[in-house]
Amino acid sequence: MVTREKLLNSDLENFLSEHDILRGEFDKTGLDVAELNAIARDHTDKTGHLTLVADLVSNTLQRVSQVHSVKARLKSADSLVAKVIRKGIEKPDRIIDLKTYEKEITDLVGVRALHLFKGQWKPISEFAKNEWEEIDPPVAYHRAGDADEVIRDFQNSGLRTEVRLAGYRSVHHVIGCVLGRTGHPVEIQIRTVFEEAWAEIDHIVRYPRKSDNPELAGFLRLFNAFAGTADDMGTYLMSLRQWLVEYRESVSKERKRADNLEAQVARLKISERERVELQREIAAIRTAAATLSPPVFMSTSTGPGQVFNMGNSPMSGGAVFDAPYVVPNVVKTCPNGHFFNVPAIGLTGFGGHRCPMCNASVY
Repeated sequence: MVTREKLLNSDLENFLSEHDILRGEFDKTGLDVAELNAIARDHTDKTGHLTLVADLVSNTLQRVSQVHSVKARLKSADSLVAKVIRKGIEKPDRIIDLKTYEKEITDLVGVRALHLFKGQWKPISEFAKNEWEEIDPPVAYHRAGDADEVIRDFQNSGLRTEVRLAGYRSVHHVIGCVLGRTGHPVEIQIRTVFEEAWAEIDHIVRYPRKSDNPELAGFLRLFNAFAGTADDMGTYLMSLRQWLVEYRESVSKERKRADNLEAQVARLKISERERVELQREIAAIRTAAATLSPPVFMSTSTGPGQVFNMGNSPMSGGAVFDAPYVVPNVVKTCPNGHFFNVPAIGLTGFGGHRCPMCNASVY
C-alpha cells in the first residue's frame, strides 16, 4: 500500500491542486513537506498572540479621524503554506523555513484601514509612517490609466507606485509592531470602502480558477470602473457641499451689503435725484443677490429620457436617462476647480479625462 504525503491534513496532490500549483513546480523548490507542516503548526500555535498584535494595530489606526473602519485578519495556515511554496517557485534560492518564515512572510497579520473619500489615504499613510518602523518601502497600487496627478501625489509622498492590471487600488505599508519582547511584521492596506467592496468580490469570483473566464473578467473590469466612479462621486459631493456653503455665504453677504447701503442712503442729505440713483444701484445689488438663490442641481426623474434640471449649478449640461435604469452623467472636478460632465455608461466612459476648460488631467 502506497502512503501518500500529507500536507495540512490533505493529500499533497490535493493541496497543490486546490491552490493551482503544479507538482513539477513544487518539486523544483526542494521544500520539505515535514518542514511545511511544522511551519503551519507553529503559525497556528501563535494565533492568540498574533490576534493581540492585530488588535493593537487596529485600535491604534482608529485614532486617525479619516479612518472610517478597520478590518483585521490573520493569514490561515493553509494560505501561509501555499504562499511559502509560491515564493519558493518564484525564487528557488530563497530559504523559507521554520526559523525564517515569520520574517519572510510579511502579511501573517493584515489590517485594512478603510476611508470614505479618495484623498483621505494621505493622513492615514503619514500616520502609519510616523507611528511604526517600516520594514519594507510603502507602495501604492493603482489602475492603468489613472491620472498623472494621482500617481505623482503618491510618489511625492514617498510611495513607490505599481500598476495592477486587474484594477486593484490600495496603499500598502509593512510595519513592525512590537508586542512584549517580540516584533511582528504587519501589512496595513489603506483603501476606500468602494475599493474594498470591489476587491472582496473580485477575489471571491476569481478564486481559485476563474480568472481566465473572459465574461467574468469583463464584468469585473466594469465593476471596478463603477467603484472608481463611486469614489469620484463621493469626492465631488464633498466639493459640492463646500461650494454650496460658500455660495450661501456670498448671498448673505450681498444682502447685508444692500441693507447697509440702504440705511446709509436714508441718512444722507442729498438731492432726490441722487437718492433715486443710489436706490437704483441698491436694487441692482438685491436683484443680483436674488439670482444667487440656492440652485437645483438635480430634480427627481419621473420617466425615461427625462433631462435633469441642473439649474444654476456649477455643472454644465444635463443628464439624460433611459428606462429601466437611471444613471446620471458623472461630474468631474479638475485640479483647478472646474466642473464638467463625462459619460457614465460603458467602459470607455471611465478612467482618465481632460478638463475642457483648462485641459488638466482628471482622475
